[in-house]
Amino acid sequence: MKRIARFLLSIVIIGLVMACPSPGGGGGGGVSYPDTPRSTWTVMIHFAVDNNIDYEFERVHGIVSNYLSTLESIEAADVNDKINIVVFLDCYDVDSQTEGWTSSLDDGYYHLTGGAFNADQVVDTGEVNSGSLSETEDFLDWAVANYPADGYMYSIFNHGSGFDDQNTDGTFGAYGIAFDDAEDDCLSHWELGQATAHLKTLIGRNVDLFHAYACLMGGMELAYELRDNADYMLFSEALFPADYWSYEALSTITSAVDGASALDIGTAFCDSAYNYFSTLAVPREFTLSLIYLAQINNLAGALEDFADAAVADINGNGAENWYYLAATTAYTDCPLWYYYIDLGSYLSNVKDSGFIGSSAKAYAKTAKKAAANCVAYMRNYDYPATGISIYHNILYGMITYPVGTYTAILTFGSNSWADYIGLMDSFGPPPLLEDAYEALDDDDFDTTNEIIVDAAAQEHTFHVMGDQDYMLVNLSAGTTYTIETHFASTGVDTVLYLYSPSPAHAQAGYSDDGGSGLYSKIVYSCTISGMYYIRVCEWGADTGDYTIDVREGSFSQTAGITPQFIKK
Repeated sequence: MKRIARFLLSIVIIGLVMACPSPGGGGGGGVSYPDTPRSTWTVMIHFAVDNNIDYEFERVHGIVSNYLSTLESIEAADVNDKINIVVFLDCYDVDSQTEGWTSSLDDGYYHLTGGAFNADQVVDTGEVNSGSLSETEDFLDWAVANYPADGYMYSIFNHGSGFDDQNTDGTFGAYGIAFDDAEDDCLSHWELGQATAHLKTLIGRNVDLFHAYACLMGGMELAYELRDNADYMLFSEALFPADYWSYEALSTITSAVDGASALDIGTAFCDSAYNYFSTLAVPREFTLSLIYLAQINNLAGALEDFADAAVADINGNGAENWYYLAATTAYTDCPLWYYYIDLGSYLSNVKDSGFIGSSAKAYAKTAKKAAANCVAYMRNYDYPATGISIYHNILYGMITYPVGTYTAILTFGSNSWADYIGLMDSFGPPPLLEDAYEALDDDDFDTTNEIIVDAAAQEHTFHVMGDQDYMLVNLSAGTTYTIETHFASTGVDTVLYLYSPSPAHAQAGYSDDGGSGLYSKIVYSCTISGMYYIRVCEWGADTGDYTIDVREGSFSQTAGITPQFIKK
């Protein structure tokens, strides 16, 4: 189900910042604190759950409680006082969405002691705004002033949607990180840069590790924004699974004999995620990357050269082959989300293409090596990512992002990568032609097109906006079938329907995003033999193409907690 804003995706997510003590700033507004001995690590976690993470995932699955309990257990095991865990909590304590439910917790600052989380509140902030930069900086002031350490990790747990915030400060309540339903606000990439720069000033050096615990935060754009403020960044470039895996890897700090480095901790998180998600009864696809930010400037320079060469090639030879390479990357080699594509996969496709000029291919090879040098460690399961995503409109039938906004809200937007994307946009994709099935009246239930079980897939085109395709399929009672759409050459967001022969045209199945990425899949156990109708449409009524097949057998990939995704 598409939810334009109330958010997205899987549930764990990147979290960055905020907070708000009593007026007075860094020391906590006049509240006195006991002296805290210097620890090996202080881990600052912003739980930005004033949204459906709390009123849906916590209420139904106990996600927030599970994560907080995990953190308390790590603190309880810390007999040598190696770790301070401090939490800024913004929970759903005001029923702003009329859900008929509120959190049992309170907004505020917490210092975990290894006992009951409710008892660990140090500052009662009252209602806070997760999307406020100033409240974020207040929390960081308080944490550093009261819980000194040799190493600092900063984590934001929330929904994430990458740079898609539409402005520099996230005040349109759109898409970024740390969504706050009550305040209709979020943190933008620019604000994350400001917050980490503030934290760097407080500790007098780079933040050791920034952890974006959310979906779609693994982009070049955020890495570039944070490159001068942190040594390492841990993030996912894809949708991240909603499940009970959380902060278990922090035990690396408490168990290390000679001390744990930021590289050790980031590596432990990647391995912990792999060991959890790959061993579930039905494994979950995921990707998690640890980025060495000192290499990001080198990558930016390599991308600048590559983009200049791409512009020259497009001006000389046209854009059609470039459209195909981008779409293939986004929907086959590494299916991400709309205009986020895997950078390494894309550069590989350009480098190996037989249709791109030699200069652009050479620069693609150099940029690919530079991207690989940024990835200090990565683990994934059933997901062919290379570690970093980047903005690239696909243009065929998918939602695109305005280049002008990209350049206005992001520091990386001044790179010539934006010039390359802008040139692609100016050409526009070649027109799509009708497919062969239009002659079989496939626009409604009068179609004569039949798709055969276990036969080769049919390739269809939404050649005009609003086009939809119908087809007949003969199914037998007592048999299970999988009906699934796939990427063809341009990428679309399919919605799939199945209609029964009795009663005629009664809906027997439905899927939106049940397959790979934005594609659809119905697993149907047939009870009535006969000719069924399949209907496929594009979610945004856009143009594009896809393939579809019907196979005998079940190929379901559901597991654990059903992820929720965002559609804009």
